[in-house]
Formats: sequence, C-alpha cells, structure tokens
Amino acid sequence: MFRFSLFKEYDTLGKIYLFIATFAMSGLLKPAPGTWGSIAAAIVSWALVHYFEPALWNNQLLWAVVLFFVGWFVSWELKKRDGRVDPGYIVIDEAAAIFLVNYVLYAFVAGDYIWVQMDWVVSLIGLLLFRIFDITKPGVIGWFDTRFKTTFALMFDDILAGLVAAFVGFVLFFAIRFMGWDVALADLVS
Repeated sequence: MFRFSLFKEYDTLGKIYLFIATFAMSGLLKPAPGTWGSIAAAIVSWALVHYFEPALWNNQLLWAVVLFFVGWFVSWELKKRDGRVDPGYIVIDEAAAIFLVNYVLYAFVAGDYIWVQMDWVVSLIGLLLFRIFDITKPGVIGWFDTRFKTTFALMFDDILAGLVAAFVGFVLFFAIRFMGWDVALADLVS
C-alpha cells in the first residue's frame, strides 16, 4: 500500500524533499495518490478551522500560498535528482489547491452558525469538487497540464482546478443559502 522504496533513491536532503512533496507521505499510498493527498490536506485544513480560533497560522490562503511555493521548490529539487517532472506521488500540489478551495468556501460561510456546526461538510464538498476538476481537467486546466511539463506547471494546474472548484463551490453554497436548504442540510447531517 505504501511505496517506501522511493526513499532509497534519495540522499538525506532528497528524503526530506520527498517527505514534503508527498505531503507527509500521503502521496505514497496506492491507488490514487492524488486522492489520498487531497484527503490528507482536507483533514488538516478542516482541523485548523474546527479546532483552532482564527489566527494568522490558521489562514487557509496563507497555507495555500506557502504550500504552492514550497511544493514548487521541492518538486524542482526532486526533478534535479531523478529527472521526473510530474510523478504521481508528488501531492503537495493537491494540498495547496485544497487549502485554496477551503479558503473560499470557509470565507463564504464564516460566521454562519448553521455552517459552523457542519464545517466538515464544507471540507467534504470542497474535496469532492476539487477532485472532480483535478481528475477531469476540463478546458484550460487540461490544456495547461498537457502543454507545459515543468515543476511550475505541476503546481499550477492544480491551482487552476482549485480555482474552478472554489467558484463552483461558492455558487453551490450561495444557491443552498438562497433556497433556504442550509437548515435542511444541517438537520440531515446532524
């Protein structure tokens, strides 16, 4: 289930880069490492929102930006070591996108008592929407993914998928609120 043998390919610094790029080894899970990495990121994102008062280090957008640039750096360092641009086990790009999606969704429902009580639903919807757009790669996401084969593109195509997922999630949550279905949804999941 885990691909720990990858660690044998790298020197000590490379192992640290691999640990970071796999989002604490969640990308080493089989099958579908991108989904496992997204799930791990969604859990961390939800835990930051659910268990901690809002603070600078709890800012989802800050985490998305930090993960993007750290991911770009570590994937570039791994590429220098093994020549692979977009191996499936690098999932820090999915993690950055999940934090971006959750930033938008949590910002939209912030302060709403009904949604605060079901914050895990917000994370779950963000995760599902992101995975749909990350896997199908419609429009510009797919074009960007196939056209550019760089470590920047590795990170950026997931950010594009995250932006689309965030927009769709925003519209979905707006519609749920507008129609008054948020109360029914809260009763359903409680």
